[in-house]
Amino acid sequence: MEYRIKIACWLVLLLILPPSAEGEAFFIVGGDILTMTGKTIDNGIIRIESGKITYIGRRLNIPSTALQMDATDKFITPGFIVAHSTIGLSADHFTADSTQDLVTPGYRVIDHLDLTDPGFAEASLHGITTVNIMPYSKRPIAGVGVLIKTDGTRFWDRVIDRTSALSIFLIQDQVTSVVERERSLASEVEAILEIRTNLQRALELKQSRDNIAGTPSDEGISGHLEVLLNALNQEIPVMIYARTPTEIERGISLYEDFDLHPIFVNMGLVDQLVERFVGQAIDFIPGPVEQAASQQWMAPVEFGLIGDLFRQKFRTQILVNDFGVEGSGGIRNLLYQAAVLQRLGVSSEEALRSITVYPAEMLGVDDRLGTIEVGKDADLNIFSAPPLEMQTVPDIVIINGEVVTEARR
Repeated sequence: MEYRIKIACWLVLLLILPPSAEGEAFFIVGGDILTMTGKTIDNGIIRIESGKITYIGRRLNIPSTALQMDATDKFITPGFIVAHSTIGLSADHFTADSTQDLVTPGYRVIDHLDLTDPGFAEASLHGITTVNIMPYSKRPIAGVGVLIKTDGTRFWDRVIDRTSALSIFLIQDQVTSVVERERSLASEVEAILEIRTNLQRALELKQSRDNIAGTPSDEGISGHLEVLLNALNQEIPVMIYARTPTEIERGISLYEDFDLHPIFVNMGLVDQLVERFVGQAIDFIPGPVEQAASQQWMAPVEFGLIGDLFRQKFRTQILVNDFGVEGSGGIRNLLYQAAVLQRLGVSSEEALRSITVYPAEMLGVDDRLGTIEVGKDADLNIFSAPPLEMQTVPDIVIINGEVVTEARR
């Protein structure tokens, strides 16, 4: 009953609290601010202006006429970030795609995004304020993703990065017959040759540019090569999809030979992963983690491997992918996956970093997102209970300084 009364009060507050005008200060008063910078501010104050955080602390004179939200006894976190998702895309688009090219680095997710996808509303309801959407395609080089806010009035204000990461897909379907296996091996060889050939062309262009005094001409340079150049210059990370030891070794050779910033995705089948990567600057998106492993061999991998990734100080986020109501892999389960990490012995601070700080750093947007600091985007979640309690959802979600969800359980 007490909880329902509190929620009702918040609903009334949201009805009478209008969005702040451009440049007008808006204050969140009270509550424990989990800044994710290594400190928590008890009973703090956050000032928001023009969609940015302009003050965090305990002592501030607030004008009596200022817009305020009372967050007493609440918990305030940064907005959550999904480092890999496919919401907003339809698999049918790729099924109907007539191109026969094995590599399409110039393909951009932003050109095919459906903002009416229910996954965006589902994500924001569960505190996810930013998603990185990657291509559905399983081509060896499939294209680039887009980093976008899950809500907002104007599309161009929602987009953070139009070319957030490059997709390199090394996973081969499992086959049983000898004929299928021979065909699969031929396909694997062709795929890795295409990947290497295109990266080598981009590398030769990069080297020629580096050796030319002044600004070289870009005439005749294709969009495909430009994207690969961005990856070689580490201007965008490369998501390498790999599962078996052989696929992982291929991925390792790619980032070593071409000096890429790799983020390994999937990885769920490899029980010796941690030892192979110790001491290397690599990011990971493994999983998802089930509370009870569906197959016996998964238990030591999921519960041992992922915990070890955190203990070895790798930046890691457990995989949630699309708009899924069932299963732990749906995007609504991001916070749940972070809570499961505590069962692996990961600290609550590290578990929360996996859905705030780490994905922001992986995608190179930690200057705007991932922590509650002055100058950063005002993307915030306000909880009535500690965020990592199982089945907790935020009462209030704020994106760019605007309340985008009503209080609800």
